[in-house]
Amino acid sequence: MIFNGVAGLVAGACSMAVGEFVSVHSQYYIEKAQMKKECSIENMGVKELDAEKEKLPNSWYGASVDLALSFSVGAWVPLIGSIFVKDYAVWVGLIIPVVSFAC
Repeated sequence: MIFNGVAGLVAGACSMAVGEFVSVHSQYYIEKAQMKKECSIENMGVKELDAEKEKLPNSWYGASVDLALSFSVGAWVPLIGSIFVKDYAVWVGLIIPVVSFAC
């Protein structure tokens, strides 16, 4: 059961991180295309364009890593109980309130 819990933790964290990465990366391309469109209309200088590029979202840093870490921390809550408690009835009685409180 612990092995399945750890596998679920890894799979869930990876799934959340990849989903957030794709979301932020698509937002990056949309904003970059919008910036190119505005640049051609306004004839922005190179320095102004570089300053605007710095404001674009980064899909590696920030949301995707943070989301994977927060999912992992939340997934450890029921795993900790299952590691230390061996009796099934006590385990169920412990896990339900702990997970409900953690949510």
